[in-house]
Amino acid sequence: LLPALRPRDTILIVDAYDVLLMAPPHVIQQTFDARGEAAILFSAEQGCWPDEELQDAYPSSSSPFRFLNSGVLVGTAEGLHRAAEAICRSFGGPSECIAPGRVEPGPGISDQRCYTWYFLTLGQAAKVVLDDTLRLAISAGGLPPDSCRWAASGALQCLDILLAPAAFHGNGIDGKSTLESLWTHHPAGL
Repeated sequence: LLPALRPRDTILIVDAYDVLLMAPPHVIQQTFDARGEAAILFSAEQGCWPDEELQDAYPSSSSPFRFLNSGVLVGTAEGLHRAAEAICRSFGGPSECIAPGRVEPGPGISDQRCYTWYFLTLGQAAKVVLDDTLRLAISAGGLPPDSCRWAASGALQCLDILLAPAAFHGNGIDGKSTLESLWTHHPAGL
C-alpha cells in the first residue's frame, strides 16, 4: 500500500459509479470501530453472487443480508494489505480467483469472488466481518424497486425499517434502478 499509510489507518473502498455516500467520514469510522477488532468490514447483500453455489458455505445469520458484497468495504491498511497479499499469493490476481470448491476460475473478473474466497477461507482468523446490520451500507440488488424511499427526516427507509446506513449501493440492474429513483427524489440539502 501507499508508504504514507500506517497499519491502523482506515481505508474506505466503494464501487465507482453506483454508490451514494450518505454519511460523513467520522460516521463511517465509528461504524467500523463499533465492530471491535475487525480488520475489514464488508457490506452484505441478500443474494450470493457471483457464485450462488456457495450459499451454504456462509455462516448462518438472523439477517437476510448475509452474503459478502464488495461494493462498499472499510478496513485497516494492514487488513486490506493482508487480503491483497493472500489473494495474489493464492491466485496471482483477480482474473484467476477461484471460488472455494471449484477447480477453475468462474466467468469474468470479480473482486467479489476474490474477497468471498478470502472471507470463507481465512475470514475468521483475518478478522473479516460482514455488515449484516446494514449500518455501513445497504445493497439494493434483489430488493423490489419501491422498497427504499426517503423518510420525512431525510433518512433512508428500506424494507419498512428506518435505517441510517453510511452508504447506499445500487448493485445489479434492479439496484441501479432504485439508486436512480432515490437520487431523482432525494431531499434538498443531500
